[in-house]
Amino acid sequence: MLNTKEKEYTKKEIAWWYDIDLTDDQLEDYLINSNQTIDIAGFDTANREGFGNYIANKLINRSWPLNRDSIEYKTKFYEDFNKACKISGYKRIKKT
Repeated sequence: MLNTKEKEYTKKEIAWWYDIDLTDDQLEDYLINSNQTIDIAGFDTANREGFGNYIANKLINRSWPLNRDSIEYKTKFYEDFNKACKISGYKRIKKT
């Protein structure tokens, strides 16, 4: 399991990339249930994609949108994802 510094680093990266402020329990749930190994040297592409797909599948049973996906898919995805986050207790961050 991650130490305090590693947890804070991982939560900060997830907040930056996905606009989600994870609790310690939510991070632990992700690490246990996703079988992801976090490299503290860098939250690389594999880690980012792994988290995105994990949380999207967990909350709305869909994959995280890719650049090639239609605007309609992305719009519907984010509408459903934001609702599911609120219902499930995941705090979304609004960037300014």
